[in-house]
Amino acid sequence: MKEQYEIETGKQAMVFSPKGMSPSNGYVQWLEEKVEEMMEIMVGEKKGITNEMLKKIANFYGLPVAVDHYDNVLVFREEPELEDFYDGDGSYSLAWIGIRVTVIELIGYEYMDGSWWMSLTLPDVKENKDGKE
Repeated sequence: MKEQYEIETGKQAMVFSPKGMSPSNGYVQWLEEKVEEMMEIMVGEKKGITNEMLKKIANFYGLPVAVDHYDNVLVFREEPELEDFYDGDGSYSLAWIGIRVTVIELIGYEYMDGSWWMSLTLPDVKENKDGKE
């Protein structure tokens, strides 16, 4: 999160203080806004995992997300690939392959807007203070 703050704002997240390194006031405020965003996502109507919810989660992390076949939201460092794999019981399945950052288990939610393998959602591109993506 610290790196995301620094990229988005062009400011340092941590500053020197008499007690050592401390989070800057701007970073604390930014984190509080992120908590509000995540609460908005998690407390939303329990109709299911929607494409809008996936977009909010992708934008929250600034990383690609996808839903697995257990309806968990997977957050990835880079855009994942969908690959076939052998289940061991004579059948093949599809699975998201990539470096996962975290798995968000939304208990009681189901992916409602299509098949889980169509769920890949990329974050909106944000420019940093230098005007770069």
